[in-house]
Amino acid sequence: MSSAVSNRWQVLAIVSFMIVLAGCGGNPLPADNEVTISDQVDRDCDGASRSVVVDMSVVLGIEQPADGDTNVLVFAETGAESQNQIHQFESVSGWELNERLELSASDLNNPDGPVAITVRAVRPGFFEDRLISSGSTTTFEVESAGEDSSSLDASFTISNPRPNRSEETQLTVDSVESQCDIVSYSWDVDGDGDFEQSGNQITVSYSNDGHHEITLRVEDSGGVTRETTQELLVFHDPDGDGITTAYERDAGTDPYDYDTDNDLFSDRIDPMPKSALVPTGLVHVALAAALYLGAVPYRGRVRRWIDQLW
Repeated sequence: MSSAVSNRWQVLAIVSFMIVLAGCGGNPLPADNEVTISDQVDRDCDGASRSVVVDMSVVLGIEQPADGDTNVLVFAETGAESQNQIHQFESVSGWELNERLELSASDLNNPDGPVAITVRAVRPGFFEDRLISSGSTTTFEVESAGEDSSSLDASFTISNPRPNRSEETQLTVDSVESQCDIVSYSWDVDGDGDFEQSGNQITVSYSNDGHHEITLRVEDSGGVTRETTQELLVFHDPDGDGITTAYERDAGTDPYDYDTDNDLFSDRIDPMPKSALVPTGLVHVALAAALYLGAVPYRGRVRRWIDQLW
């Protein structure tokens, strides 16, 4: 009788031990997390970013959802045995956690060399934590904002800086200095702050004479933009005196009359082009005559002086 009881206890112990072993080894394998670099800022385009944006889709439960009993740990790994925890989501619930982190070089403890972001979902256990899921980004390099600086400069030429009304003029980007590839050329051709045209060469024409500001904006693949501005003068001179109508309107002269005050001198060379009381042209003639006549008595002396010089 005692032998039978003893055998039963042995069988029960073996079964219990097998159940314990099954329970210890029966956890499913960790699931794979999706961890990707969705954006990065690299101003000088040298392959090392000043910051990265990490998108993560983390599995929290396999057989059942997390019920506030799971932590998500974020590590910066710089080698097989080198990792630093940089972030943690505590006591999360549900089947999945979707988050985005923007990390700078300082957030990653300024690693010297390639780094990868690893995200693990962990559920604390009695003896040890249970790994629910894990995933990593591809490796990348970072540098401080001070080291990630870019120089971008651009200039453009105007084929005719003094066109007439409705005359076409070409604007051409002639010089760009950048460490990165150029992704866009934008033009504000009317000075209103809106960049209406694009391309490294465009054609413009204006129906209104006067001064027009033209601004070129250049953007490179590192996200750096630069602007440069020049002025174009649209010329309209219906009276042929060499003065644009915009200037004549400002000066109060007649843009359709070569000689506004009819003093025989064009508005361009007349110091008083609007004077109706003072015939400026006649004054000029009188002054010229006086100078000539006044110099007659001295012509002999001047000639002798010139002869002595030579």
